[in-house]
Amino acid sequence: MELIEGVPLAEHFNSLKEKQQQFTEDRIWNIFIQMCLALRYLHKEKRIVHRDLSPNNIMLGEKDKVTITDFGLAKQKQDNSKLTSVVGTILYSCPEVVKNEPYGEKADIWALGCILYQMATLQPPFYSSNMLSLANKIVEAIYSPIEEGAFSERVTDMIRWCLSPDADHRPDIVAVSSRICDLMMKLMDGVCTSQNALEKRAERDRKRAQKYFLERHKSFQERLLMPTEYFTSSSSAACSSAHGNQDDASDDDVERSDTQNNSKNWSLVFFFLVFAHVLQDFFRLVNSQFGFYLFIYFLIERTEVQCLCWAWRNCI
Repeated sequence: MELIEGVPLAEHFNSLKEKQQQFTEDRIWNIFIQMCLALRYLHKEKRIVHRDLSPNNIMLGEKDKVTITDFGLAKQKQDNSKLTSVVGTILYSCPEVVKNEPYGEKADIWALGCILYQMATLQPPFYSSNMLSLANKIVEAIYSPIEEGAFSERVTDMIRWCLSPDADHRPDIVAVSSRICDLMMKLMDGVCTSQNALEKRAERDRKRAQKYFLERHKSFQERLLMPTEYFTSSSSAACSSAHGNQDDASDDDVERSDTQNNSKNWSLVFFFLVFAHVLQDFFRLVNSQFGFYLFIYFLIERTEVQCLCWAWRNCI
């Protein structure tokens, strides 16, 4: 199951109420358009009716990224079929559900209109402590008008359209999307601009990582030269001493054995130092976007591989 980051839209309503603030119209359309895209996918691609669309089931993540959740009451319907189960949150239930009549995807459109109204006013359009009074308000679509001048007529018209009490006059998700297609295109332009900015940033990070790696690689090669020459000369001297003193006393053999053991121990230390340096550079870069490619490049470099092989042979 996916872990969804963010908080429910209902918590944003409560927070804005406490701060005595309102949603801006741009933010309202941003959230509403994403909800429309999600419902279009559910209704037209999957033929699924959510049936419990409410602010508690809409998660807002970073930059108001919308995620519709809680599909426990969702139902996949056949073409031209109707649903009859009375389910969902009563405050966002359509007149068909309240009257116990068959309903379809337009039940979600009604809930969408309720949420749009609540984003504009921070209050649900239909509320009453008396259930009969609440049912009557829903069936008759009786709700307080939005304060004049607070938002454009486009917002109020969309609310009025989605909250049509007659399902035949209520739009489907395709009609809703068509009404705001220009806003959708504007949003998509913003997404493309943001994507281009991310790609440019990724390219800069790639070049920076490549430059850093090449500098570290050059420095690493320079540091390897002196230890390699030292251990090579030490090994040659040890071999010459062994051939020139074959007839020495047993005490000399013991001393030479100790010297070789010390050389072997130093070689072992050198091997682990080199290997630790390799791992340090690898784990520093592996979390970056280009760590994998840098690691492959590092493996095929002959200088480091030969050095490791030499150190390994001297440790055996």
